[in-house]
Amino acid sequence: MLDAILRRLLHHIFTCILTISDYTDDQIDEFCQAFIDYAVVATGSPTYQTMAHDLETVLIPFHNSIEKTDIDKGERSTDVKVVKSLKDFIVVSLTGLRTKVNAISHDDKNIEKEFRLHKISLFYSSTEHNILKYFSELQTNISLKPAFASLVDDVSAIVDEVNSKYKIKKDVKILIRTETTGKSVLLDPIIDVLRGNFFDTGKLNVKTLANIPNFFRTEILDGRDRATGFLYANEYIVTLFAGMMKCDPRVKFKFNSILKGENTGKGDVMAFLSSIPNPTTIPDNAQLIKAGETIEFPIANIGSKTQLFLIFAAVSTGLDVELFVTVK
Repeated sequence: MLDAILRRLLHHIFTCILTISDYTDDQIDEFCQAFIDYAVVATGSPTYQTMAHDLETVLIPFHNSIEKTDIDKGERSTDVKVVKSLKDFIVVSLTGLRTKVNAISHDDKNIEKEFRLHKISLFYSSTEHNILKYFSELQTNISLKPAFASLVDDVSAIVDEVNSKYKIKKDVKILIRTETTGKSVLLDPIIDVLRGNFFDTGKLNVKTLANIPNFFRTEILDGRDRATGFLYANEYIVTLFAGMMKCDPRVKFKFNSILKGENTGKGDVMAFLSSIPNPTTIPDNAQLIKAGETIEFPIANIGSKTQLFLIFAAVSTGLDVELFVTVK
């Protein structure tokens, strides 16, 4: 008999697939991409790769329709003109603001990510709705942190300039819509493929049904509780100086969790479990995550259930490490 929690989860997955039109286009796309990524990367099986290919195929018209619909209406092209005139201003202004933020926070990458200044392109390459939302959130977040009071005027000036450009566009009642939900002609093929993939995945994992939620990440549709700033509750930024080895107590994990490591620093890093919080040696089963590399692996691969401390070690001579960690 299936575990009650697993039974409810499998039912929830199937319900989400059948009601996918209730979600936003961004959520639908991310949900589908999560299946594709896991099917291709985590399994390496030709059968799963075929399933991923089938899903990619029906996503193409879904993506193309977003662009075609807006451009045909003349809306996306108008947005591009506004963004093009602002892009240089946004890059220069936010780069300067990021420098000041880092000076105050002593290069705290969590703060940089919280303000979304780690990826300035978001502020000019997103949809109009998101651009305005990101700037509004940036202004609010800085104003709420006393340590950054000296930057309130700077960010207000930047936001006012951006808003003034979009106000001109809004005065002529030009709107940009990127929602594709409700377009059954686009979503029905996606639902059909997802439904087929769900059943096929069940057949392939008939003895290990607990694997199925790894393919269908319903938390993308349900929403996840956020931690500090814009890091989700299962996301962390771990920084280490060259040669440093440490246990970061913020990283919450279970032995059956999967760890995703995105190494955005210059140096390589190794991850492993330890029975003590301050080990001095790196075991043979430690996982290497090279600079610029993103990998996923079961935590069970790097230690035993009795080893309760997750250790990160910077192993490149003279090079610091910045690791974006997601616990799945």
